[in-house]
This record gives sequence, structure tokens and C-alpha cells, in this order.
Amino acid sequence: MITWRTRFRKAIPDPPAARRKVVVALGGNASLPPGGLDALAGLARDRDVVVIETGERAGRPLEQELRSRLPGREIVTVTIEVASGRDGPEPSEIVELSAIELLVRAGVLVVCAARDPAVIDTDLAGELLARTLGAGDFLMLTDVPAVQLGWGTPEARTIHRATPQELRGHVFATGSMGPKVEAGCRFVERTGGTAAIGAAHDAAQILAGNAGTIIRRDLY
Repeated sequence: MITWRTRFRKAIPDPPAARRKVVVALGGNASLPPGGLDALAGLARDRDVVVIETGERAGRPLEQELRSRLPGREIVTVTIEVASGRDGPEPSEIVELSAIELLVRAGVLVVCAARDPAVIDTDLAGELLARTLGAGDFLMLTDVPAVQLGWGTPEARTIHRATPQELRGHVFATGSMGPKVEAGCRFVERTGGTAAIGAAHDAAQILAGNAGTIIRRDLY
């Protein structure tokens, strides 16, 4: 027998099947090159992707570029406020988290625009967002292919894979790679997921573990 409850349920589309959830932090790079935009769009075709970026123009330009590459895909920009702790710019809460969660469950590609990067570090905010959303992967896309020891020197050596413990045994530049390494280590230590750092145009290969610097608890 068909009841009103049955008819009501049929009027509501089934939620999308659970997919791999990935959070991508872009930092202040609000104008990705075409290769980076193509790679980011490629990630979103069969995964639940949430992007967080900073800068005065963050959000809408990226949304428009992704729309041109993903026709038919629902994409929404959410301007977010990242609350900090009492002791400084350490991010403690994504105020709009509940709204972001609802959008992701509905299969929407969400672009989170944090327009005051001077207050909150983007990579640490991205780690908080990835952790609280329950993402399995946290990618920090930048303009360098991977983390290097001795960057800019003849002795530079690329780190392809590392555990948080191994990375914490080195010192990285405070204003550039340091926060990315710290954010990646935190995410892996707190969730058991995978963090990665690398070039935007390598996004798919980074997620597959074939490019960038991959951070995991157990690599062996």
C-alpha cells in the first residue's frame, strides 16, 4: 500500500553515494594557472572536494573557472570566518562548518573563501576544515613540486614520502613551507588520513601518491 510517507520519500532524491572526501588548501594563490585549474576540476569529477583559499578575490573567480570546466556540477562559494584561540592566530573553529557539511552531503563542490589571511594561516585553517569534515585526504597545492631539504641550495633534496615524526626532525621556513609541513603533520597525527604538498598541476598524481610530498603515519 502506498502511504503519504511513501509518496513523500519518492519526491526526495536519494543522497549521492559516499565518495572520497578531499580538502584542498590553495593558500593565497587565487589565480591558478590553467593546468592547475584543470587538475583541480579533475579531482572533483568523482570525489567530494572542498577548496579553501585566501585573498581579497578568493572564492568567486575560482568558482567561475571551475564552472567552465565542470558543466552541470553544483558549485557554491561560502565566505568563511575562521575563529582563533585566545593566544593568537591558531585556528579553533570554522564558523560556517554546518552549512559546508550540508552542501557536501548534497554533492556540491564547495569553495571556502577566507578573505583575511593576515589573521589566520590558510594551511592550518585547511587542516582544521579537513579534520572536522572527516576528510580522508588533505592536499596543500602550491607552486613547488614537493617539500625539499636545503631548498634553494646546491644540496637541495626532495622529500617524496615521510611520516610526521620524520618531518618534525627538520626545520622549514616559517613563512612558506613551515606552516604546510606543520598542517600536514597535524592532520595525519590526528586523523590517520593522508596529507600531501605539491604543485597544483600535479593534483591527481599527488592524490594517487605518485607526485609531491606524501605524509602518512605508516609508509612501510
